[in-house]
Amino acid sequence: MTWAGYGEADYTVDLRGWRPEPTLIEGPGLPGITGVLQAQHNLLIHLGTFPTAHNLRVVLNSQRIVSRETSRRLQTVDPTVAVRWERRAETYGRLVHETRDLGGMVGNGGHAAGQGSVAAVRMEKLDRGGLSDTPQVRRLQRVSAGIDDRICNVIEHGVAQRLYFQRINVPGLDDHNGELVSVTRQKFASITSPVQTELLAIVRSDLRPTPIQRKAPKGAAQSRLGFEAALHHRPPPRGASPDVPSI
Repeated sequence: MTWAGYGEADYTVDLRGWRPEPTLIEGPGLPGITGVLQAQHNLLIHLGTFPTAHNLRVVLNSQRIVSRETSRRLQTVDPTVAVRWERRAETYGRLVHETRDLGGMVGNGGHAAGQGSVAAVRMEKLDRGGLSDTPQVRRLQRVSAGIDDRICNVIEHGVAQRLYFQRINVPGLDDHNGELVSVTRQKFASITSPVQTELLAIVRSDLRPTPIQRKAPKGAAQSRLGFEAALHHRPPPRGASPDVPSI
């Protein structure tokens, strides 16, 4: 039998604590930046369902628009943060360009595409002063980083499992089938074949968020020792002197 106590101490619960599973923010659209956060949050949750190639492109384009509009509104508020959003918009613009010939009918992702479109429209309608609330901007950064990470996983999974394919033109002679218009033949090939695009390179080098190096808080080890001592504490037997150790 294997016991949990045989391994090294795990301080994950000390570091992160327990958090309930996130749920959808339902109801009518919230005003201002809160409405954008609502749509982005729901998009992140719906990305738990693998999207088709078409719905993936809709999500990518929605994040391009959200990033572009956020950068414009932060130019006078916080230029440093505005540059980060502009870089994110450029990355998503390149992803939209690289997925223009992407195909794949497996999956769904309709809800994710819908929430992404809602987020883009709400951000476009947001007034210039709608991003003056610094805590809300930070929340938008956190949820958008989660979306980036989820999209990276979706694309890598789709490529590895051959759920996404690249449409290419097939070279060859015209077969003179009698048609007035000669149509270029096309086929879908694996993205990992010699015809692969820059899609995976952009995902791995530009889009994937930098992992955060988490460290246990100072005093976590001593706190865990105290907790274990409290669990294994045995009161002295009745009638024994407190100064005499019990056997």
